[in-house]
Amino acid sequence: PQAATQRAVEAWQQAVAAADAADQRLAERTAAVAAATPGPVAGPDASDGPAPDLGPAPVQGSDPGAGRIGPCPVPGDGRAISTYRDTELDALIRWIQSDTRLRTDRELLDEAVRELGFSRHGPRIVERLDAAIERVRAAG
Repeated sequence: PQAATQRAVEAWQQAVAAADAADQRLAERTAAVAAATPGPVAGPDASDGPAPDLGPAPVQGSDPGAGRIGPCPVPGDGRAISTYRDTELDALIRWIQSDTRLRTDRELLDEAVRELGFSRHGPRIVERLDAAIERVRAAG
């Protein structure tokens, strides 16, 4: 129980650090745009030059594989769930968790279903993926 609690605390600390970093990036972008915008919003030090190209702002969750270690270990081609070995499904669950985001079992299941290319949560799919989640969680 203590090890699980410690892992949860560490994951929370990482999430807070990531959120703080995102807040800092947003503040820097806002300051850069304000500095490049002529007029009263920018203040007396406003640059007369064009606004810097900051590119699109990152959208949370726009890239489901972001932050994960390596490529997805299982091809998500929508083949029957019965064709996947337990070790393949376990590897998929570990890969999804490699981004260190905290997820409920349901969120983990939903992500695995999406990665495997399934459009529905059929009973056999849910049974196999729930078992993989349980094995991975038990292994720590």
